Amino acid sequence: MELPFDTSRENVMRASLLVAGLVVGAVVVFMWMNAGNISKQQAGKSVVSTLEHQSGQNFELVNVKDFDGLYQVDVKDANNQLNTYYVTRDGKKLANNMVDIGQYNTLLATYQQTSSCLQEHNAVLFGNASQKETQLQIQLLGGAKYVAPFYADVSNNNVLQQAGNIGVRRVPSLYYNASVLPGVNKISKIRQFVGCPAVNQTSAQ
Repeated sequence: MELPFDTSRENVMRASLLVAGLVVGAVVVFMWMNAGNISKQQAGKSVVSTLEHQSGQNFELVNVKDFDGLYQVDVKDANNQLNTYYVTRDGKKLANNMVDIGQYNTLLATYQQTSSCLQEHNAVLFGNASQKETQLQIQLLGGAKYVAPFYADVSNNNVLQQAGNIGVRRVPSLYYNASVLPGVNKISKIRQFVGCPAVNQTSAQ
């Protein structure tokens, strides 16, 4: 059985106006949702222009794609090294890395608990802040904020003499329980040396 269709001019016009209204509405919504946004190509050009202006070097745009509400922009520097940057859709903010919040909280927990553990065990990190090796060791332990409570700098003559008396022959070195762990070490090795317990990953969340 065929359904009856009303082919009167009035109804055809109504249908046409309805369809036109839906199309216009869709366009308006699309424009509203994308208001203030720049295109991928604009984002890529903006990143390259900014990098070249800041560094005075030449950069090549490799690729631009969508990434979690941002633009991911891949560029090559003068040494043909690929670098990735992230740009907000409006083109106003730029970052060269993305941080996983869960991993970051775990890392903060490791820094904090390692600092507390070394303090509780009366461990001492001897170093010379003017040297790169000491700066690197401090960075591996989370920075000055976490290291300061158990750090001693041999640029102070009294500290230098104390270090020599307990057998520290180079810096950086970690002193604990009459033993010395010399050189730059990863945080895992330092925790093992002192006997720190496993990290509670929820403490920094």
